[in-house]
Amino acid sequence: MPSLTRVLAAPEPSLPPWFDEVRPHQFSAVYEIMAAFEDVDIVVLDAPTGSGKTLIAELVRRCLETRGLYVCTTKTLQDQVVRDFPYAKVLKGRANYPTVRFPEVSCDDCSWSQESACPLCPTKHECPYEMAKSACLKAELGIVNTSYLLTEANHVGKFSGLEFVIADEADTLERELMGFVSVEISKFRAARYKLQPPKKVTVASSWGEWIDETIPVLQSRRPKIRQDSDAKIVRERQYLDRLLSKLRVVRDGLSDGYWVYTGRADGDISFRPSRVDALGMAYLWGHAKKWLLMSATVVSDEELVSSLGLDREHRLVRVGSTFDKENRKVIVQPAADMSRARNEREKMVDAVSSVLARHPDDRVLVHTVSYDLTEYLVRNVANVGDRTFLSYREGSERADRLAKFADTERSVLFAPSMDRGVDLTDELCRVQIIAKVPFPYLGDRQISARLHSRGGDVWYKVQTVRTIVQMCGRAVRHKDDWAVTYILDSQFKTNVWGRGRGLFPEWWKEALIWQR
Repeated sequence: MPSLTRVLAAPEPSLPPWFDEVRPHQFSAVYEIMAAFEDVDIVVLDAPTGSGKTLIAELVRRCLETRGLYVCTTKTLQDQVVRDFPYAKVLKGRANYPTVRFPEVSCDDCSWSQESACPLCPTKHECPYEMAKSACLKAELGIVNTSYLLTEANHVGKFSGLEFVIADEADTLERELMGFVSVEISKFRAARYKLQPPKKVTVASSWGEWIDETIPVLQSRRPKIRQDSDAKIVRERQYLDRLLSKLRVVRDGLSDGYWVYTGRADGDISFRPSRVDALGMAYLWGHAKKWLLMSATVVSDEELVSSLGLDREHRLVRVGSTFDKENRKVIVQPAADMSRARNEREKMVDAVSSVLARHPDDRVLVHTVSYDLTEYLVRNVANVGDRTFLSYREGSERADRLAKFADTERSVLFAPSMDRGVDLTDELCRVQIIAKVPFPYLGDRQISARLHSRGGDVWYKVQTVRTIVQMCGRAVRHKDDWAVTYILDSQFKTNVWGRGRGLFPEWWKEALIWQR
């Protein structure tokens, strides 16, 4: 293993232009991770916002003297890593690349197969998507999203057998793997293929019979791909191939008892796993020799890796927050019990109104957790000073409302789903309110089944703690930034802190302030 000093002195490829020195905590983290890799193949890095996780990971890759694949969940993060490390090569889904002959058509409509060539590009080697894929595979540092890695590694195979994978936002891997294997057939598709739901939607044996009957029906509907096949036919073939593969996974896993039928009465047909630990080795860990799992909200490394079916030893490396605790205060001010049994909405209205009155000139983000509570608060919270109240009823409206929030001084955004993927730096947000503790919704059959499975109680607590910490992090994005977060739901004190205080990171707890 080369020394970190020698790695830093290496001229090519150069480190990011913003790089000037490695901070002490980064030196320590790199050395701890490299020492851990002497004994294990999987290391978990627990490091909050501002600690420089990506630089730590890149220095580790250089010390390992190997190529690496950086994996994350969003295009925004992919683009950020490319900006920081210009020598990295990013690869996105086919739909992001225009074809050579018809730029208005994307590579998502490619019909190349063993059966025929594709008319959209002169040759496969000239295809913009294939060129980006080749560059990513050959790069010292490649960048893809988690969904892409799962699809390619488990179907095409080009991204399997990797030397080193850096999985950022590793706490989302379980959710991503669940989504990858889940079966979702819309009402439209079900009608098109003349599919009816299983006769007994609560009986697993009935699901198996339905799958055995459905697979031949779908196989008979697979269109043949020819050189003159249009995009619609290509997409239909691709959809059916993926669906058939997923149905076989469900059928093979029914005996484990972890699958649930989540279809609705209106005709949608869906199967989702309540856990994926039985699939982890085949679908995830088996595709790379070494893994560095990174997250600002690991919360419990044991729960994280066990939920993903890791059957071998791992190591945890922790980094504390580099932000002054005075700049990221979390004030617990129990004002209303928002449990389903009590649901003290009127008290919450008064509490939110009071916080807004205390901060009349700041942008305020209110985490509501549900659309129902969002609507109620917008309708009833006192709007003193004629501030702009913003909210949304559908996920498709989220980005628009967030942009308007950032553009409008003194605005208040009531949001049911802003715990991730939101960067509200400096004046974009100085105040946050958690109006309801974000317990996973037990009305969802998949979540309910996960809670009642082995280890489900710990999993449920971890998800809740993780989301709270994520919420608090939306408004403090660098060492000179500052914001205050109010937790107003009394369920935090009784059912979160009282039962799971040990799960909260020490750096988060040091900023906690209790008020009556």
